[in-house]
Amino acid sequence: MENNLLQENNKEEEPLMKEIKKMTYIKYLNLIFSTIRFILIFVFAYLLIYFPISFKPNIFYIIILLYRILFVQLSTIYLFIAVILGTIRKNFIIGTGQINYALFSSCCGCCFFCCYSNNVSFMAVLTLVCSIIGFIWTSILSFYYMNSLRNPNNFIYFPNIMKLSLARVIANLIDFLLLLSQFYFFKYWEYFLGRINKYIEYYKRLVIKDKTKEANFVRNILPYHIDNYISNNEEELQNV
Repeated sequence: MENNLLQENNKEEEPLMKEIKKMTYIKYLNLIFSTIRFILIFVFAYLLIYFPISFKPNIFYIIILLYRILFVQLSTIYLFIAVILGTIRKNFIIGTGQINYALFSSCCGCCFFCCYSNNVSFMAVLTLVCSIIGFIWTSILSFYYMNSLRNPNNFIYFPNIMKLSLARVIANLIDFLLLLSQFYFFKYWEYFLGRINKYIEYYKRLVIKDKTKEANFVRNILPYHIDNYISNNEEELQNV
């Protein structure tokens, strides 16, 4: 009977450990991707004036460009800072009340970076909005670049060097893929924090079983403050 109970407990704990390990990878990948996107800001600044030869600006393209320059770049700085601070402080939270605010921010393109710096639900929506803008802009540049290759004698509206125009398309594509990945990271973080009670119970079981190495590994990925999840008669677990 005891062997059966142990086997059942192990089967329950294995998926939890896999999720915790996955969260560890995502935490560091998110830091790396945020850093790469921050570096890309300077690449975009250098490539700002280089467009495909056949590019023809209109009101729609100008609006998308302004969003791309202002909103997406500011959000990149915001996410870079928020991810670093949230990872170090281990104080990310989840919430759905900020979704409407995030959508409003995407329309006005300002003030969003001052609020909800540790809310992964808000950051998931923000990265989704930015990735949509990035996809539209990348598609526009790709279309005109291919058109320029077919018609190299078109009138030049903007300074053009084909290699730099291609570099701009590639940089925007990379940024779009990184944003899409970060959207997944924040959604998984949201999923992880939604199951935090299960991970804390798993942590307690590891402590009781005297599996110090595994317990420390689990505790390291949990939020820094878990006082609200641990009852008074189990305070000693916080100091493990």
